Amino acid sequence: EMKRISFENNTFYKEEEPWVIDIPVKKETFRYTHEKRMVNRGKPYFEEGGNIEFLQQEKDGKNYKQLKFTQAKHEDLIHSYRIKFENNRFDKEYLYFSDFFLLKEDRSEELIVKIPDEVKKGNYTVSIYAIESFGLESETPLNKTILIE
Repeated sequence: EMKRISFENNTFYKEEEPWVIDIPVKKETFRYTHEKRMVNRGKPYFEEGGNIEFLQQEKDGKNYKQLKFTQAKHEDLIHSYRIKFENNRFDKEYLYFSDFFLLKEDRSEELIVKIPDEVKKGNYTVSIYAIESFGLESETPLNKTILIE
């Protein structure tokens, strides 16, 4: 039986759900196959009231364009985000990592990501999809029309 622990805080995570490896290990009775884990796994979701905001920052003579958005929720963790920028001249998607590598208590409610330089000035419909660690994606994206300056 294995328990997940934060050595930084000396606390256990999901203490009621330890990982158990049955001995002897047999492939046909193994508990943690991909198929078995996907049966009851929930998809990530955005809570009502989530927001997307355009940020512009100048540093060392360079202009940085960024998106700030409310992070999605999931029973385990959000691994990454697929962000789509779309208008009548442009339609492209980008993948961004979340802050999943931080301790749960250190993860932020919001995430800030750099907007690629190829996304030029203009109005865009931005759609953000959350992706959890097994690849399940949120059914409903976080959407907003924003002006990128």
